[in-house]
Amino acid sequence: EVMVAQAATSADAAQLEAAWIARRILDLNGSLVVGPKGQERPAGFSDFAVLGRSLNALEPIREALLRAGIPALVAGGRTFYETREVRDLTHWLAVVANRRDEVALAGLLRSPLVGVRDETLLRLCTRGRLADSFDGLEFLDLAAFDAGDRERLLDTRARVERLGGMRDSVAPDRLAAQALDDSDYLSTLAPHGRANVEKFLGLLRGLYTARPRSLRETLDELARLREAASEPEAPPGESSNAVRLMSIHKSKGLEFPVVFVPALQRGTDPSKPVICFDPVAGLGVRWRDPAGSKGIADFVHRRFVSELEAREKAEENRLLYVAMTRAEERLVLSFGQSPKSGSEWVRLVSDGLGDDRLQVVSQAPDEAGAPAASLEISAEEILQRPRLSGQHDSAVSVTSIASFRSCPRRYFLSRYIGWQDRSLTVAAQLRPDGAASVSEWSETDAGEIDPSELGTQVHALLAGEEVPNPHPDAVTLAAAFHKTELGQRAARAARVGRESAFLFAMDDMVLRGQIDLWFEEGGELVLVDYKTDRMTAAEDQRLEPYRLQLRLYALALEKLLGRLPDQGFLHLLRTGESVPVHFSPAGLEEARLAVTEFRQAQDRLEFPLHEGKHCSWCEFYKGLCRAGTPLLERGH
Repeated sequence: EVMVAQAATSADAAQLEAAWIARRILDLNGSLVVGPKGQERPAGFSDFAVLGRSLNALEPIREALLRAGIPALVAGGRTFYETREVRDLTHWLAVVANRRDEVALAGLLRSPLVGVRDETLLRLCTRGRLADSFDGLEFLDLAAFDAGDRERLLDTRARVERLGGMRDSVAPDRLAAQALDDSDYLSTLAPHGRANVEKFLGLLRGLYTARPRSLRETLDELARLREAASEPEAPPGESSNAVRLMSIHKSKGLEFPVVFVPALQRGTDPSKPVICFDPVAGLGVRWRDPAGSKGIADFVHRRFVSELEAREKAEENRLLYVAMTRAEERLVLSFGQSPKSGSEWVRLVSDGLGDDRLQVVSQAPDEAGAPAASLEISAEEILQRPRLSGQHDSAVSVTSIASFRSCPRRYFLSRYIGWQDRSLTVAAQLRPDGAASVSEWSETDAGEIDPSELGTQVHALLAGEEVPNPHPDAVTLAAAFHKTELGQRAARAARVGRESAFLFAMDDMVLRGQIDLWFEEGGELVLVDYKTDRMTAAEDQRLEPYRLQLRLYALALEKLLGRLPDQGFLHLLRTGESVPVHFSPAGLEEARLAVTEFRQAQDRLEFPLHEGKHCSWCEFYKGLCRAGTPLLERGH
């Protein structure tokens, strides 16, 4: 479905569009049948999602849903402390704590807790500071004020004076509740707003119970929590059955039976920088023309802008594609149309579907329950489901790439879905050569330390960090490295980097990781990766993922220093062996290919099993993974 809301202004069109979206959700809720074949069911509110280019574009829709009585949850939207209800009550407490707080006083007087008109507020301010006028109401000529406002101002000041004398001896939640009792505030709120009030009172009660303090200190703590901006709004009473509102970016990887994509008319910022830099062509400028209002761009600037527009257009197309493919069964596109509206998305939808599929509305919908006579939905057209893409992670660790290359199935089970198949103490397997698997070593073994904790301590010691009560094995392994040739070369080096974190882009993903050691010595740039695993240089198959990891580190170091390392080593701390890793063009290309294969596997959600000798020491061997079992026993 495609809805077009026509109005004289953009703001009116946005409001009209929001009202029709709320009405359409009410129409489809309970009447639309969704679900796979054989499991069909009536659609509930939780089957609907509204995806916008930005959360600001969704605010009119959120308000329209609440007015229509539709429960809604905003994913990643404003925090709990920024809601109107919490701001109003915070202003009340701030005025009780300090009635000279001009900002809090203005917010309180304009809020529904007091509800004076803006004209009255202006009259108070023109007689001096707002706080002075509020304190000296008896000295003002109140006859010029609205009668209702006069009564509200005098009543509010009396309440502030009364509670101000007990502000540090009464719990803040009781002070806030008193404001609610003395006003008709709660009746003005939707259920979602009342839930926020209850949550705020509970928060104040919890803060005071945990540590009784003055009201001023409580407000300071609230300000600190507001800066953290991590507290979500209180969910509606039926939060499990609510319409989801979120940005298109946040919807990646999710699907909903019914998806609304509104505000298609909103475009990107068309302005371009006056000065730009092209890595190939250099500096570009749009020069000011004294004889005219428009600037004149030089060749480099025109080239830069042209390439930038092409990239932005490609990104816009991809974003719209992501939004449309979130819909499992029904997609509703809409935009507000005013005389000045229009965007690339509107053009794509209009040209791609044809004007005859656009359902134009110019009046607000009828009340809920009445037939929506103004909106005629054309006959349904069942389209072939598009192939999903762009499902890969936007950021990924280099160790995940190496784990995937070793065995995609193991990566899927351990890192992608985070499954713990068996505990370390019972997952021990013996490798064919009789050596113990890495997964065997745990703190339950007498005198041993968990391998991950051992690695953390060793890396910290080698980086020169303070480690409280280090395990003797960690101290021994770190000290042994300093005695090796590599350790001595690093000690003599002119430049050294230890535990160097990095981020760099490759194949539409951001790779992250941490380089154990790099140094420049004797004109050579050397890259080193420590390994605390129980293995030797002869175990070539186990070392291969680490070689890939080191080559990706080399590409990261090239980004950092502008050159590839001359040498690379996997240093096995337990045996003292340094295994060389070469950074040939073929080897680096193989590393880049591994990143591409990783992205493609996530896009397709295909993680095949690479069966081999390494399977015998995998923690999922003959468990979740069917490697090692006869084919007839594996099923599908």
